Amino acid sequence: MRPSKKTRLLPKQRGFSLVELLIVVVLIGLGAYIGTIAVTNFIQKQRLTTATSELRAFLQEIPNQVTREQTPLYVHYLAATASSPAQFRVTRDQAGTQVVRSYTLLREIAVETISWPALGSGRALRCDTLFRTTDPTTNVQVPLTHVMRLTHSRMLSGQLKPKRSYDIAITPVWSVASKVVY
Repeated sequence: MRPSKKTRLLPKQRGFSLVELLIVVVLIGLGAYIGTIAVTNFIQKQRLTTATSELRAFLQEIPNQVTREQTPLYVHYLAATASSPAQFRVTRDQAGTQVVRSYTLLREIAVETISWPALGSGRALRCDTLFRTTDPTTNVQVPLTHVMRLTHSRMLSGQLKPKRSYDIAITPVWSVASKVVY
């Protein structure tokens, strides 16, 4: 029996099934998701690197500022609070009221440790007119290098890997250096 013209079998049609299209859409979405996470992590690590470079440059400028001002200057570190990020201020006075300039860290950058001498509610160092790093309360040159460690807050919580920090060191004769710490 021959099929009539109306019921003739069509040759196998070419194309994609709905399942195949759904698999492709899921794979594209998964790739976009993984790519977004990688780019976000890269940006956050770059923010840490940039903040470290900017803070190092800010601190390296202090001897030039002392030369211009022709007076010792104090560098105050104010820890982050719920309402404001961490801040560094260069002032003419020990009390920190005569601000010459300041640098504010990004909110997501955490200062893990800081070995600066305590001064009031914060910490401070003093750069005298001979560019010596001195204790702000005694005005005596500090015998050791003072170090602070900057880390991204998501690295501290374990959300951003690998954990990478930067140490910024200020030597007894005011010199600023930074290095990566893993």
